[in-house]
Amino acid sequence: MPTSPAPPPTDVDEAADRLGIEQLRPAQRQAIGALLDGRDALVVLPTGAGKSAIYQVAGALLDGPTVVVSPLISLQEDQRAALADARLGEAEALHSLLTEADQAAVLDGVAGGTIRYLFLAPEQLLDEDVLGRLAAARPGLVVVDEAHLVTAWGDGFRPAFLAIGLLTTRLGRPPVLALTASASPPVRTELDQRLGLADPEVVVAGVERPNIHLGASRVDDEADVPGALAGLAADLDGTGLVYVARRKDAEHLARVLGRPTRPALAYHGGLGRSARIAVHERFGSDEPCVVVATSAFGLGIDKPDVRFVLHAEPPETVDAWYQEVGRAGRDGAPATARLLSIAGARSRRAFAAGARSSSPALAARVHAALETAPAPLPLAVATRGTRASLARAMQAVQDLDAVGAVRVTAAGLLVEPHGPRGADLLAALEGRAAQRRDRRRTEARVLEQVLEGAACLWQAICGYLGDPRSERCGHCDRCDETAREPDAGGSPAEGAVASSRAPAYAPGARLKHREFGAGTVIEHHDDVIMVAFEEAGYRSLAVELLEDGDLLEEAGG
Repeated sequence: MPTSPAPPPTDVDEAADRLGIEQLRPAQRQAIGALLDGRDALVVLPTGAGKSAIYQVAGALLDGPTVVVSPLISLQEDQRAALADARLGEAEALHSLLTEADQAAVLDGVAGGTIRYLFLAPEQLLDEDVLGRLAAARPGLVVVDEAHLVTAWGDGFRPAFLAIGLLTTRLGRPPVLALTASASPPVRTELDQRLGLADPEVVVAGVERPNIHLGASRVDDEADVPGALAGLAADLDGTGLVYVARRKDAEHLARVLGRPTRPALAYHGGLGRSARIAVHERFGSDEPCVVVATSAFGLGIDKPDVRFVLHAEPPETVDAWYQEVGRAGRDGAPATARLLSIAGARSRRAFAAGARSSSPALAARVHAALETAPAPLPLAVATRGTRASLARAMQAVQDLDAVGAVRVTAAGLLVEPHGPRGADLLAALEGRAAQRRDRRRTEARVLEQVLEGAACLWQAICGYLGDPRSERCGHCDRCDETAREPDAGGSPAEGAVASSRAPAYAPGARLKHREFGAGTVIEHHDDVIMVAFEEAGYRSLAVELLEDGDLLEEAGG
């Protein structure tokens, strides 16, 4: 630790200057201002747009340490290193690679006020000793980095993500900052609920990546995929990524795509640690290569000069597609992203994602156990004895919290005395589970609709993620096709808004449906609109039926 630390910055601009930032972007200032006012913030900005600077600046000006929940040790160390020379305060990471003595020293530093920024994984928050030490330090800010993982991983193999929102109360409920590169309006609504955000400042900007040329095409049969990918890769220079659904696909395609001047390497969860490290090292070198990978190869990838990202089949959702496409061209130079789909076939990745579901019966069983247990209970203790995995039990606790059956206090988990019970509790839990299943289905369906349609791809993605564009992008294959049409200069582009009702239902317009609630129009084509509803997910609606059936109310803000 430094013997003579620099005095803390006095304002936002001084803190930014110490980070080497000449001028903060408007989106960064908007989020920082909200946090300094004591509000929560949910920020959706593309990779390279300065999301980390938001908590770095705000954390330097708020009282108490900043706790950054980050999913991977490599990310934690990268983020810690980024603060090393900024003179904003000491930064440390708390993780399993440290000795017990080093972990204790880090916690002592937080308690003593010498550590300003602490990076840790969500699993660390389930350790009562760690949680107690952090609570005593009174954090000034809690940051959830890669916040989309709360919804993407929380119900699966990283259940501790579901505990973050519950445990911020134990930390004194400081402002919470959720950061991600992609979160559609329904995902943002779910993040609000799962992280317990209170009327957050929502900042969404810069979704479109002008340097990435985007394309999507179909093949007739699965057997055609290797040849199609080989043809695409042969026309592209530099280092690239190819995403597949299964381990065996990664192995097979690595053999197909490899060539003497640019080897192809397979990467998946079945590789040993040394093999995974070798792939990362080769990928990070200056020599070009192609990594053929499952979605296991993703977080922590910060190579700036990836020149192309190819998909052997569609991912689970538009969010996942955008996240993976965003690994190309981070240096701002031209890059290419192409996605293949098989006519009439559903993506295997979408099928696997749809398998996640909550269990109302398990949640009711957890509730019954809590009613007879000594209270309050630490969250990790409360989920024991449920005859379920930690993932399922944690999901059950959060479902109970969402329907008002339990609550978390500074001392632990309590059954809400005035919450639903019996049949009412089970009905509320079943309704929540059905809503989640329906949203998962509509998320997968909206990607299918984007790929089947003729609309500008970037326009569709921006609308889906809540940053709508009224103009076509000019750098996707749909726009290329439109530009080649003989009448491209005079008639509306195919897939664009083409209706006398366009002003009311243009991308970005807000409406309120009597059944589905409030939503945002993300695409309008041939008198059919696609709407992202905050609670009900995505729906394609015929404008004529909407109006003739009197299904709309006055739009909310």
